[in-house]
Amino acid sequence: METPTVLIISDEADFSRRVTARWQMERNVPTFTLLSGELWPRFAVDVFDVAIVGQLRRDLLSVVLEPLHSAGQPVFCVCQDAATAQLVRDRWPRISILRPSEHWLETLVLAAAEAVHRSRAESRARAAEISCATLERQATLGRYMLEMRHNMNNALTSVLGNSDLLLLEPGSLSAQTRAQIETIRNMTLRIHEIMQRFSSLEKEMNVVAQQAGQDAYKSYAAAGAGTENANANFNSPREAPATEPGAQFASPTGKDCMHRLMAGVTILEHELSELRLIVERQSGVLLDCPNSALAAHVAEYLEKHELDSPASLLDRLRAPDLDPATLADFLDGVMNVKTGFFRHPGAMNALAQYVMPQLYSRKADDGACSLRIWSAGCGTGEEPYSIAMALCDAMPNAGSNGTGNGNKDAKANGRNGGIVEPSNGHTKEWSIHIVGSDLLPSSVQSAERGLYPQSALAGLPPAMIRACFSKIGNANGNGSPEANSNGSSNGNGNGNGNAHLLVKPRLRSLVTFNTMNLTRPVYIGRFDCIFCMDVLPQLSRTQRVALMERLHLYLEPGGYLFLSQTEKLCAPNLNFRQETYDGYTMHRKPMAASAAYGR
Repeated sequence: METPTVLIISDEADFSRRVTARWQMERNVPTFTLLSGELWPRFAVDVFDVAIVGQLRRDLLSVVLEPLHSAGQPVFCVCQDAATAQLVRDRWPRISILRPSEHWLETLVLAAAEAVHRSRAESRARAAEISCATLERQATLGRYMLEMRHNMNNALTSVLGNSDLLLLEPGSLSAQTRAQIETIRNMTLRIHEIMQRFSSLEKEMNVVAQQAGQDAYKSYAAAGAGTENANANFNSPREAPATEPGAQFASPTGKDCMHRLMAGVTILEHELSELRLIVERQSGVLLDCPNSALAAHVAEYLEKHELDSPASLLDRLRAPDLDPATLADFLDGVMNVKTGFFRHPGAMNALAQYVMPQLYSRKADDGACSLRIWSAGCGTGEEPYSIAMALCDAMPNAGSNGTGNGNKDAKANGRNGGIVEPSNGHTKEWSIHIVGSDLLPSSVQSAERGLYPQSALAGLPPAMIRACFSKIGNANGNGSPEANSNGSSNGNGNGNGNAHLLVKPRLRSLVTFNTMNLTRPVYIGRFDCIFCMDVLPQLSRTQRVALMERLHLYLEPGGYLFLSQTEKLCAPNLNFRQETYDGYTMHRKPMAASAAYGR
């Protein structure tokens, strides 16, 4: 708050000097404005807390006191004679009068200081009244929102339900109408999310208010107990009550309505909800982790990037010129990434034993000798390398990806580096290209390195490990391979605990990696097979349907879509035919283009 101002008007300079000098001895010293009676009409001051008037000429008395009396602020007038005092008392009754006496200066400063305090208190009271009126208007709006929340939710649910019903029959809608309905649905979801955050904020405010009341009661009780103990045992030392570790961070309700991140930093539930919404809007990813795990990740990110609060993180992610690497850096470590070599053995078995013979037979008859497979959401590369290993066992002749990196001298050696040579009389060489893509650049970098701990390959047959991997002695990948060129590395998992295994060049030449957001329409060509394992649960329903439509478009006629067995085809209107092999169900795009979609 601003320093109070005291206005002193007198024709005697000694009067002003004595008053200011005496006030300097007090604890709180205001700002002084000093004027003479002649200067007052030209420099009239309308903002002051207290005015003190000393000796003035008789003709200036009315000129000075009249506007001061009308200002409404405390005014003290030191009158030298009884006649002047009586005149002031009769004409300006609100002005306090002092006569020079033995202690008049102490009395004046004491009374004026109290008047300053009172003036400041009245100013604060007026500001509080204005704030209360503003808050009351806002509270009225809030109460109205709470009362209308149920009706709003019903209306939003109705809009969402009807839009979903309309989108289930896209053949009866034009493309423009369909786009408009999807826009309406997305905006409805946005409004629904805002309403949920509003409800969450209401709960958090109730919890905070309840906790504040409990803390105030405990403080009052502790103060009372302390007073009683102090009276009973004035000289007896008391031990402070023990506090359980982490008790100062305990949630008042036992639930994660708010989360302590670090000293002095708290993230509220509605901030976590807004963070999830921003991530979904920017990347299409649904963060399905618990609030406690998300809050812990936010704490690590804030500390790593030296951000002072969760609000700073939200502002960074809301930025219109957001660098995609920034969002990927935040998602790294919080996304539910499931990966592993041959983690879906049913899919790999169906690819090798059922799909590849059909593709080989059809492409060989057509004269085409190329095969393109996409691993969408490949993580750190285990899936595309598993596909490459499965192909090496299934193809009569697996060659390079056509980039010149393949080993065309492998025919003289039989099995060499995971490449299986023709064994049934076929002499054609196949161009194999496996594309692995992931949202996180760090995962793509790990996949490109192709370096894995020995424990990651524990479930693979030793012969496959020897054929496809070289053993590296250290964990950073800078050492030289310990395996001989004949593939004699130990693949039984019982070697050096620090050993890592590096994918051999013949296998790596089949696979390329790139960073890609599956929710953004990016055309990278047609594929014979697309693997999209454990990706759909991380996307919203709208994004899942849109992704399935793009994958259907990217598949060659007769191509296969591979999903995990726990995932369902969320776009039943797409022209896929289910085929099952050895318990695994895959989805095949018919050879004839779909008339409904023109594909």
